[in-house]
Formats: sequence, C-alpha cells, structure tokens
Amino acid sequence: MKGINEKRRIIELVWGGEDVNAKEMHYHQLIHKTRTRLTKKGFPNDFIMTIPRYGLCLNKDFLHSMLVEQDCKVSLKNKPLVLI
Repeated sequence: MKGINEKRRIIELVWGGEDVNAKEMHYHQLIHKTRTRLTKKGFPNDFIMTIPRYGLCLNKDFLHSMLVEQDCKVSLKNKPLVLI
C-alpha cells in the first residue's frame, strides 16, 4: 500500500463488482476492524489515516520511525504483518 489509496479502488479490489455504493458500509467496517487489530498489536490509532470522502493512507511518520528505530535492518516488504 503506497501513498494515498482511493476508497472506491479499495472496495473494488476487496469485493469486486460494480455496485460500489452498496459496499461502502462493509468498507467502513473493514477499516474499523483493521484499526482495532493493529492497535491491539501495538500500532498507533492513526496508523491508518482517513482522507475524508476520498480514501486512506498509512502514517508515514510511524513507518519512518519504525525503520529508524531498527536501524533500517527490517524491510516492511519482507516482513508481512499478520493479523490474527
């Protein structure tokens, strides 16, 4: 997930189909549940940042601080986050 991600595009990728408006409630539930799980794993509440009426992005300040804290030895691409 790089940069800003448009809500309609996320809905299309997750649920497919053409009726994007009907799936918007599911989108909000998915984002809420994802934030809750990330917070339980130690991520800040604002790790997923909402851009009103457009979409979302990840908190780049937090990602940068994680890399600096670990001396850039960990690549986020090579360490996928598993939400259980």
